[in-house]
Amino acid sequence: MHPYSRANVFAAYGYGLSGAGVTIGVADTGYHLDADGRPVHQEFSATGKLTVSPTSPRLTSDAHGMHVSALAAGDRNGLGMMGIAYNAKLLIGMSPEAALGLKDVFDAYNDGGALVSNNSYGMTVNGTEGTSPWRPILTSVDGGLEVTVKSAIAYRDANGLTTAQMMERVMDGTAAQWTAAVASMAAFQARGGVIVWSNSNYGQNDIDNGDKGLDDADLGAALPLAFTQLSGGWITVVNGTSLGLAIQANGQSVVDKATKKEGNFYLNSAQCGSAAAFCLTMDGTAMWSASNKGVASYESQTGTSQAGPEVAGMLALLREAFPAASAADLAARLLFTADNSFFLTGTVSNRTTATYSNANGTLTKTVSDIWGHGIPDLRMALGPVGNPRTKLGNGATVDLSQLSGQMQLARAFGDAGSALAGANFLYNDMLDGIFVGSLQGTVRAMADTSLYDTISSQLLARDMTTVTNGNGLSFALGASWGIAGSTFLRPNIAFSATQRLSEASAISLGFGFSPDNALGFAPRQAGLRTASLSDTAMGIPYLGFGSRGQSWASGSTGISKFDIRLAAFSSTGVQPFRNAPVAGGSLSLASMGQPGFGGGSHGVVADVIYDGLGFAKLNLSLGTVRETGSVLGSVANSAALRQGVDSRFMRVGVQAQIINGWSLQGNYTTATTQLRGAQLGLLSDVSGLRSDAMALAISGDNVLLPNARLTFGIAQPLRVTGGQATLNLPQTLTINAPGDYTYGFKSGGVNFTPGGRQVDYSIEYSQQVGPGFSWGISGRLMEQPGHIAVAPMAAQGLLTLKLAI
Repeated sequence: MHPYSRANVFAAYGYGLSGAGVTIGVADTGYHLDADGRPVHQEFSATGKLTVSPTSPRLTSDAHGMHVSALAAGDRNGLGMMGIAYNAKLLIGMSPEAALGLKDVFDAYNDGGALVSNNSYGMTVNGTEGTSPWRPILTSVDGGLEVTVKSAIAYRDANGLTTAQMMERVMDGTAAQWTAAVASMAAFQARGGVIVWSNSNYGQNDIDNGDKGLDDADLGAALPLAFTQLSGGWITVVNGTSLGLAIQANGQSVVDKATKKEGNFYLNSAQCGSAAAFCLTMDGTAMWSASNKGVASYESQTGTSQAGPEVAGMLALLREAFPAASAADLAARLLFTADNSFFLTGTVSNRTTATYSNANGTLTKTVSDIWGHGIPDLRMALGPVGNPRTKLGNGATVDLSQLSGQMQLARAFGDAGSALAGANFLYNDMLDGIFVGSLQGTVRAMADTSLYDTISSQLLARDMTTVTNGNGLSFALGASWGIAGSTFLRPNIAFSATQRLSEASAISLGFGFSPDNALGFAPRQAGLRTASLSDTAMGIPYLGFGSRGQSWASGSTGISKFDIRLAAFSSTGVQPFRNAPVAGGSLSLASMGQPGFGGGSHGVVADVIYDGLGFAKLNLSLGTVRETGSVLGSVANSAALRQGVDSRFMRVGVQAQIINGWSLQGNYTTATTQLRGAQLGLLSDVSGLRSDAMALAISGDNVLLPNARLTFGIAQPLRVTGGQATLNLPQTLTINAPGDYTYGFKSGGVNFTPGGRQVDYSIEYSQQVGPGFSWGISGRLMEQPGHIAVAPMAAQGLLTLKLAI
């Protein structure tokens, strides 16, 4: 498998990532140069692709630097090959041999804005093999000494040296120069830069075959173990390839003798060793890349020098995707999402646990002394790592899992709910990667329950039994099983007690049905005991929020031509059948430790009927409703709509006799709604929220047959007519520095006005056949149902029969 494919680099390209806007610093041994000594190659033909560090020594011609640079960022031009971060820019220079040159390299990166540093070189190691106490090893044929980080630290500790003093003796440069160089490297990391350092090419598998190698990570590649201030923002890279390719590259005999092989992978370098907690394995064997033989030249090379720039390219893609992450978080993202499955079930690795902690929590992972964290996996690295979370407008942190439920917007909002359902918001994972989330699928319209409401209330009304004593005290009690949705029934229980104080005055209290039943004009169809769609439309919709199982108390009196009633009511919870469409029966939208549905309504209403005109009666109702955990009947958990709203409503109605047994009844109800309380829910700054409902019905008695009634109705169910709110989730981002960012909130981004208007056309016919039998039939056509402009016409029908035996 090609190394790019093995690391799932294509996932980044699928997201549109290319390394654009990111500069990779490459210090190496040389490049293909033109006659004027400038680096040129068709893999770097894009304008501004290559910049030479102003502090670099004069460039020399060498295939190594070209090869390494192209693997990190070679153009995607259809020629030869392409680099992993093909749109990234390169800041190049010669590799340093000592501390002073290392400081110059990272100073140039800091000045030039590089955010990834690739280091595919070794630095000069002092001493003599076999005699120097830091135990250098002559690993390569060209006479280069190398030293493990384990041996260097043991020498430091045994001699009571500072790390800078140890570096002065083990590698070229003074202690002060090493202190300055490390300070420049740490400054690079503080700016968000990640350092990638290739491990030695010589390890235990070379020893197994009679050559020399290291039994641990080399000192340069594992420098954070010596200078702990460099911990985080650093990745050490080893070269691991498939057994098949290892046999082709090294020969069957070499692979057979080698001991560092596991899960079909072969180690082609020194192992991660002491650096396992910040080490990755990448395939750098027989890689095809740019050469110094000409502007269109390519060749194959093998080594950790090739594995390192592949990882550097991946980091450039991740830096493009996650500009708000710190260097330590970005490195941890690639490390802790790496594929370690191939050694988890193996028997060769010594496995330990690596941890990474920041202010958001702690990650843990099983790592290998050979392979470190394993093979990079960009598909995993580009997803959320750890526990995703976001913030509400008041700064409270909310786990993303708490947004996983559904919020049902009442039908009064119509397709305006799509503005909320389609809203995007920002959230971050544990490593401060910023992601875009959507409320799509989380917010939806509430199911139409008007027919169920009608059937349930009428069934209950039929079953009411009234008992009256001689002192004006009466009790009514009823129970029935009403339709509660498509899957089950629910019990309805109602009770009321009324004490008449005089012929015109009474007080009442009750439970189980809305006081709306006793307000306004008497229902036209009540005498015939048939379910009535038109009567339902004549009610005050604001009294029906929350549960129908309301507790209420009222007082009424008649004064001259006025019939006056005052009522107070309270309910908690939500009708069970309103919850039925929601899987699991509960919502967790923006939950803050309060699962389940909130809701309920509390209010008072004054109702006056004037009967002084002779030909007509007038009705005026004024009231206020306080919803807890809901807005105009919308339901979610109590945290999503924690503050609730207050609505002030008014109803104006008329009832008049026309001619020949025909009568007319109509009303118009309107309300204004305001947000209440602290803005801790999903919505805040609700303003200008207005809504209304209207109905008109014409009824004729003894039509077609005696004791029959025919009714034509037209109505608009409750509909929001204006208003907006702020989504209490972040929608903008300000990056102050890597690891330091601020969320922003857009004011008034949610418009509540539906694009459509539902109009209901109903016809009802009912007949009392005899003392024990009645029947009725009714139907309704709904234009733009749900206040959705593009919704097709819908219909409802109802046939009722009642036989008393």
